[in-house]
Amino acid sequence: MTSTSTALEAAALEARAQRGLRISVIDGCLYAVMVGASESFVGAMAVELGHRDTALALLFTLPMLIGSSCQLLAGPIVALLGARKRLVLIAAYLQAASVLGLYLIAEHGVRELWPLLLVDTLYFVCALILGPAWGAWMASLTEGRQRERYFARRSGWLQVWLLLSFVGAGVALHSAGGDPAAKLHTFALLHLCGFVFRLLSASMLALQPDIEVASERRNVRQSVAAIRTALHTAEFGVAAYLALLMFGTHIAVPFLTPYMLRDLQLDYATYAALTAVPIVIKALLFPALHPLSLRFGMRKVLIWSAAGVVSVPALWVVLDTVPGLVLVQALSGLAWGGLEFASFQLLLSSARPDCRVEFLSIASSLSSTTQLIGGLGAGLLRTHLGWSYATLFMLSSLGRGVALLWIVGALPRRMRTEMPRLFLRVISLRPGTGTLQRPIVHDEPTPESNSKTGLESEPRAQS
Repeated sequence: MTSTSTALEAAALEARAQRGLRISVIDGCLYAVMVGASESFVGAMAVELGHRDTALALLFTLPMLIGSSCQLLAGPIVALLGARKRLVLIAAYLQAASVLGLYLIAEHGVRELWPLLLVDTLYFVCALILGPAWGAWMASLTEGRQRERYFARRSGWLQVWLLLSFVGAGVALHSAGGDPAAKLHTFALLHLCGFVFRLLSASMLALQPDIEVASERRNVRQSVAAIRTALHTAEFGVAAYLALLMFGTHIAVPFLTPYMLRDLQLDYATYAALTAVPIVIKALLFPALHPLSLRFGMRKVLIWSAAGVVSVPALWVVLDTVPGLVLVQALSGLAWGGLEFASFQLLLSSARPDCRVEFLSIASSLSSTTQLIGGLGAGLLRTHLGWSYATLFMLSSLGRGVALLWIVGALPRRMRTEMPRLFLRVISLRPGTGTLQRPIVHDEPTPESNSKTGLESEPRAQS
């Protein structure tokens, strides 16, 4: 009788997990539409509202810094709420509210910076703070299953809907013509669409079951201890390189949108098409990066990708026609795809499994701080000294080059190439780099996990 009861419980548990995984695919597609149609065009809307360079630099950097810092609170908040699903749902519905705020700003033509900065900050706080809890949730649902196949299929659908919604939004903005009021109304409709789809996505999360046991939960004291452990035991070499790289990168990235829309006077359809190029390239490249790293080594993948990243902003100046920019954006997708893959692998190996989520949050906060410094510094140079976008782009290449020289000397010549499979979730979309992604990691590693998942308990790549 006991064995029959156990079998029935196992079957019920399996049915719940399968249902949850199916719902998660729907949730991901709905979320991708929100990112593609709404959040991706916040920078373009800011340009249309008349915000200048220093304001754009703040908009591109400060929300990410605050969101990355708040991610460290995810563990304690889950402990206080008593369940990770509660944190995910609260963050998802609040993120939908932030997108509704974008709609109100566009519909009423609010030209002050602080409301836009406030709702964008809420967006990124929600996007980042739910990450560890959602990663643990998905780890439970995919336990004992073919995670690689599932996440590849889910990611594929997500990329398709992200691309379709983004290009469709660009076409809609292009159809609005040159009337500023019509453009702002179109932005408002896109954000309203994003709000509806994020609301639907959050509703899917509410329907999705969570297979959670009490032993998986950390209390507040354990969460704080994990932060201390990360600070004292992790290796910060790769994190420091990424912070230096992000400083150089954000001398240019916040200004690519106004450069294309104002200086080059591209229409929104062309702007969307150019921004879509690195999305497609990164999606096509990602499955090949694991075997390429095994064949040539992680060090070579990182260095060659970083060299490509160095050249991109300078090429924006040299190849300023649409065909030229297509080539540069394709190179950007290749370079950033390889760099993100290699750097995430090395970051995962830089901290102990029991504090990896906290370490990644600290590393992200460090990079976000240097992004803010780089973006604000460049904005001040342009505002007060009259530096051109071309000069800032060249300076960005120089800053990225300094980071490359530093990491070439810091990385060992021989590196182990056995690596976990990476699974990434989309956070945002940037015109110069494509999708902004973060690795899905489990804050409570289980011994049953294996080296073929990005949710493993023991990292294989060593920095």
